[in-house]
Amino acid sequence: MGLPDDLTFHYQGWRFLVSMVYQNDAIWGNDRWGFGCKAEISFANNRYHEYFYSVPEPDALPGRPAFEAGGGYGGVLVSGSLVYQINHRFSIAVYGRWDGLAGATYQESPLVERKNNFTAAAALIWTIARSKKQVDAKYQER
Repeated sequence: MGLPDDLTFHYQGWRFLVSMVYQNDAIWGNDRWGFGCKAEISFANNRYHEYFYSVPEPDALPGRPAFEAGGGYGGVLVSGSLVYQINHRFSIAVYGRWDGLAGATYQESPLVERKNNFTAAAALIWTIARSKKQVDAKYQER
């Protein structure tokens, strides 16, 4: 089974992310609880932002004016997750994320509907199998 013959790849620009991540797999001294959070800032060149946010003159419509996106700052993201291991097979998780576009070079694009976007999710995680050899990574206070 191979890739389709008409599948092609084209350069669409570059994107650079600066992230700060915190992960704790044993919060409150209990290895059944895990917590993670991330803060991220995005930058991209004009070609990348043009691909997603520009509206060329021929594609302009009433309510969707022409717009040329520039390169530079592309917004901020803050997310967090909490996981609880019910037993060795099942865990539950909740996740939240905020994307802020205030100050982004493309924030005035007619393709951008909101400058603040929120995501929330919940999941039931089923661990089908585990390696027979595990690393002992239990919480240890130092």
